[in-house]
Amino acid sequence: MLGYEDVINANPDALTAAATQWRAMATRFHTMQTTMEQDVLGGSGTTTGIGGNGLFPPGNGLGGNGLGGGPWWTGTTANLANAALLGTKGQIVDAQTEANAMASLLDEAHTDFAAAQKQTRDAADGAVKDGFKVTGTGTAVFDETTLDPATRQALHHDPEARQSYQDAADKWTKAIAAGVQAATRADQRIAAALRGASKAGTPLDTTFNGQAVGGGDGGDARRAADLALHLDDLTPDQLTQLRDLMTDKADHPAFSQAMLDRLGPDGLLKLSQKLSSPGDDKKAAYTDLQGGLTHALASATQDTNTDFYRNWRKRVQDVGYNNYGSNTDPVYGYQVLTTLMTKGDAKYSAPMLGDLADDITKTEHDHPDAWSYKAGHNGGALGADPLDNVLAIMGREPDAATAYLDPNSGGGNQHLHYLLKDRKWPDGWIANPYAGVVKMPDPLSQSGLGAALEAATTGQPAGAPHSGHHTEAQARIMHDTVTTLDEGQGGNKINANLRQPLANALADYTDDSHEIFNGRNSQYLDHGSAVWTDAGGTVHMGVGEDSLVRVMRGLSDNPDAYATLHQAESAKVAQELSSLGPNPSQNDIQDVMNKGAAGLGVYDAIRADVSMDKRDDANTLADWKSKVADHIIGAPLTPIPWVGDSAQRLVDTWAFDWDNQMKNANNSVANAQISDTYLDANNEMTHLVSGWAKDRGMDPDSSMIHVVEDGSHDRRSTSATTAGHFLGRGNS
Repeated sequence: MLGYEDVINANPDALTAAATQWRAMATRFHTMQTTMEQDVLGGSGTTTGIGGNGLFPPGNGLGGNGLGGGPWWTGTTANLANAALLGTKGQIVDAQTEANAMASLLDEAHTDFAAAQKQTRDAADGAVKDGFKVTGTGTAVFDETTLDPATRQALHHDPEARQSYQDAADKWTKAIAAGVQAATRADQRIAAALRGASKAGTPLDTTFNGQAVGGGDGGDARRAADLALHLDDLTPDQLTQLRDLMTDKADHPAFSQAMLDRLGPDGLLKLSQKLSSPGDDKKAAYTDLQGGLTHALASATQDTNTDFYRNWRKRVQDVGYNNYGSNTDPVYGYQVLTTLMTKGDAKYSAPMLGDLADDITKTEHDHPDAWSYKAGHNGGALGADPLDNVLAIMGREPDAATAYLDPNSGGGNQHLHYLLKDRKWPDGWIANPYAGVVKMPDPLSQSGLGAALEAATTGQPAGAPHSGHHTEAQARIMHDTVTTLDEGQGGNKINANLRQPLANALADYTDDSHEIFNGRNSQYLDHGSAVWTDAGGTVHMGVGEDSLVRVMRGLSDNPDAYATLHQAESAKVAQELSSLGPNPSQNDIQDVMNKGAAGLGVYDAIRADVSMDKRDDANTLADWKSKVADHIIGAPLTPIPWVGDSAQRLVDTWAFDWDNQMKNANNSVANAQISDTYLDANNEMTHLVSGWAKDRGMDPDSSMIHVVEDGSHDRRSTSATTAGHFLGRGNS
């Protein structure tokens, strides 16, 4: 490992000077080759002897023209000389190859080391400008001499400020170390390549290297592919060389395309299988190599309008259904490939992911039940559902997810509808010694689809905070997801792995659901079940209230999903209260309260339906309510992204009071009853409006507040009753 001062004090220009000398050597060898061909092996000079008329007859393969007038040299001695001179000429040609390769590698060394040196120096300069000293080991240390005496004295008594400076110092130290590490990798990588090109370390072989590989992305790709193809036999130094090549070059399309072309899809898949099962001593290296391969695949296929991509896609199609497992435990090409792709953080292009999903879909149409695999896997097994793997990757690439699932992109609604309704999702299986192979549901089925739907409808990676703003494409997917799931009024039956991600997504559309449940917004009445952009540029999603209620009920079998939705509606009510002007009229307050009661009344109906379905198991129902409470009470620790501070405070106060009540309870039944009280729409509205009134300096027990509360209670009752009918229940 190079040191900090080694890096910043090095002179990369010396590498360029060395490269120039190696290139000049190659030129001299070329001159020597020309001289030998003309004057030794058959030149047209007029003097006698070796350099004259040529020693050998025409067509003898020596490279000369055999133009001399004769007599030519023939016989046993001539044949021996023939072989010796051919060998000499071959060495001269090989010497040129080696010299040019050495020059090319030194050029690459200059480029890579100079870049790493600049990275290191920039980090060090940044640290100094930020008030830090940089030690000889590359450690950033805060320079207190830059502070005036009073500030320095105050700093000694302020642990938070000292920690802030230490955190900044650590950040700069890591940045400097990253540059030193990049320089070290470049140094070690090129040193290994130079040794290989010059045959260093092979004392018994004194010939020049006619197969020497030079620098640049093409040479590095060849070295990487050749090392990867012999993975099992690599020495520790060779494994490090391959690791460094993949770390530093995988994001270069020229490198990645050349490497993948040399490996081929079959070689890539076999390599992926080897990397998936490392020994403990190679686990870290193999994990890095997996990440490097994913980056290489992503960079090589970023541009889908290239000959490389078209050829690569065809070659992958050819091996996608090849069995890389055994006859009794088959693992197919697409399963291996997509499992690899889920590793690491590579950014794949949207067209490439869409093409791959389409190719997998075509394969499963041609080969039904192709992707059945061992149940109980952890998601990392090579035998996972390849289409769900691609969808999981789309879950972290929102643009790709939106492009693939948008009903108006390309082939209409087929992707979304196929995935939600038509696809036969693969079964898992276990081998039973008495019953043979037994199919069983896969506990991870459709988890990738859930991630893709969340990303596609929100424009953010699955699980990330959402903004509440959407494009029409995103809203179309949300609209069609709801309507498709509720085909035949079946929205209340939703795969378990879709519930939380879809709840996250629908929570991001609370502005829409709030108005839909209220039922009095003219825009939603005019547009009906549709997506549109208003005059202010805001995209809206309208959908049938009945379908929306049933889908939300289906999601609510997961208590965390229910809590996500309920909390979003609570935040919306708080936001509207906080948005009222400084002197709102009673009608203005009543309007906000009624709309909030209408929304929360739907959640009363959904909770009632859950309670009815779980009425035969009190413990299960109590557990569901407890988990809802845990989610909502814990939520104030993470502010809701699209809610302002004042609205967040109202929600926090409601949850804080709830939390205090639960702390005083001593069993799950009591906690469930407390949750019922705080989740009840009427009680929640009273808490929210009381908190709002106190913030405004108003009396929460004034007659005006009581009147609007009474009006909201009526609106809640109507809303809950309507939602209950949508769910096939009576009054809620």
